[in-house]
Amino acid sequence: ASAQELADDVQRYLRQEPVVARPPTAAYRLQNFYARNRLACLSAAAIAAALVIGTIVSVRQAVRATRAEHVARAERDAANAAGRAEAVARADAQRRQEQAENLLTFMLGDFRTELQKIGRLTLLDRVGEEAMNYFAGLDPRDLTDTALARQAKALTQIGETRLDEARYPEAAAAFQTAYDRAAALAARHPRDADMLFERAQAEFWLGFAARRRGEAQAERDWLTRYRDSALALVAIDGDKLRARRELTSGHHNLAVLELERGNLAGAADGFRAETASIELMLAAKPGDSQLRGRLADVASWRGTVAERGGDLAAALGQFDEMTSRYAELAQAEPAVARWQLELARSLVFAGDVQAVRGLRDDAAARYQRAESLLAQLVRQDPKNRSWLVSSLNVGLQQAVLLAAEQQWAGAAALLAENRRQLEALVQAEPSFQTFTRLLATAWRTEARVRLARQQPDAAAAIARAIEFGEPLVKGPQPDERALAELAQSCVLAGRIATGEGRDDEARRHWQRAIELLAPRLPGSRDWRLLDPAVQALNLLGRGDEARPLVEQLRKSGYHPLDPFAGLPAA
Repeated sequence: ASAQELADDVQRYLRQEPVVARPPTAAYRLQNFYARNRLACLSAAAIAAALVIGTIVSVRQAVRATRAEHVARAERDAANAAGRAEAVARADAQRRQEQAENLLTFMLGDFRTELQKIGRLTLLDRVGEEAMNYFAGLDPRDLTDTALARQAKALTQIGETRLDEARYPEAAAAFQTAYDRAAALAARHPRDADMLFERAQAEFWLGFAARRRGEAQAERDWLTRYRDSALALVAIDGDKLRARRELTSGHHNLAVLELERGNLAGAADGFRAETASIELMLAAKPGDSQLRGRLADVASWRGTVAERGGDLAAALGQFDEMTSRYAELAQAEPAVARWQLELARSLVFAGDVQAVRGLRDDAAARYQRAESLLAQLVRQDPKNRSWLVSSLNVGLQQAVLLAAEQQWAGAAALLAENRRQLEALVQAEPSFQTFTRLLATAWRTEARVRLARQQPDAAAAIARAIEFGEPLVKGPQPDERALAELAQSCVLAGRIATGEGRDDEARRHWQRAIELLAPRLPGSRDWRLLDPAVQALNLLGRGDEARPLVEQLRKSGYHPLDPFAGLPAA
């Protein structure tokens, strides 16, 4: 209940005396404690982290002692007294191992949740590193069922912590080790729902980490495994809310993949099924904030489907629903950073739609509100890359809007600061495609500003945009947005080249834009694809081919943001 009581329990533990606190899975809910004693709790966190590290060291020693006892037992062929000593040593090692892993589970579970709310996850970095070293020295075949389950959970929590900090290779390593533990356990007990659940968690997180690293095939493989595990879980435990949650997530992940393949009808069906499933679960648990967050999130995906289908009004409706739901959650649970982050993201989505509908003042107001929310989060934890990159994205959208209004000086100032931070992020984590994509956007917008201001280095800026954009479209199934944005860069590169008298080079850039877009254009209603296609076709003198695409843009109510686009008014 207080920092003093936690300190007293730490001292009891160090003296090897029984602790007063109850097991962490049923208690240790610290929300009210944080509200009263935030600074004291951070001090306690440092003490507890040191305790965990010390305990892990003790466990390593105990495990070595146990192995030595096993060898000695084989050699001695045991007197009764020696056998009793070995049993005591073994029991002591198991007790110490269980204490350490239970404490890890608490630190990386309930305690991590509270640290995440106030942006102090870095306090657990050393704990995670020591724990990974410890787990790496254990063979799953030597572990009991209980130890395997406990370790799989702790490793998954370590991976989630690293994922929150955008440390993707380290997160993937933790999730892989968690999967090894959970898969070994599920193989021992194929009809046990709890063990199947832990395996499914590791499969999901491995897929998610692969997504963040741009590994498309690994993402699909792991998420398909996860869906299959969820189906097996429902077959065993279908009347439980947990099983339905997992199957809902499994369907969601595959719907996202259908969206990325351009199968809008399949994606829409998947997201509608997900919505219906979440609503059924909410009927049983109407106060569940996680389910309410899921309902808000699926609205964003349905909005994306509508936007790519050319129905900008329907897309705005879904994004506004997302905003409303996350605003309710943020008001009900103001200390939960996730709701603030998602509320900001919803405002950006809606702002993007309003910007291309020609409602720029409304778009600017939404961006400004999102910027305020994200600035507050970044102040809480400047090292949180996920929060920082969301904030930088808002800044880029504001710069694009300023350029559309031909406010070149304001756009240039925003771009300079955002580009500096994005360069550092790309250098720190080059495999995270979102960082690279945003940096390409920053350089493309910078090139547009330089062209408008008749600066001689516009060509250098657009070359940088293409340099960062090209790797994002490699592979069998490149992201549609990355394709569209690289095509925009090629169109602008051609405009810059022709302005400098390099007409042949300009035509090569425009032809490259068409090559990028051509496989996605048949039947497309997505303004992100249609806009650069229309520009490139017109610039190449192929106006007849551009005309039906222009008509589709008009039907959707699209207004170009690029002042050089030269598209007919909607």
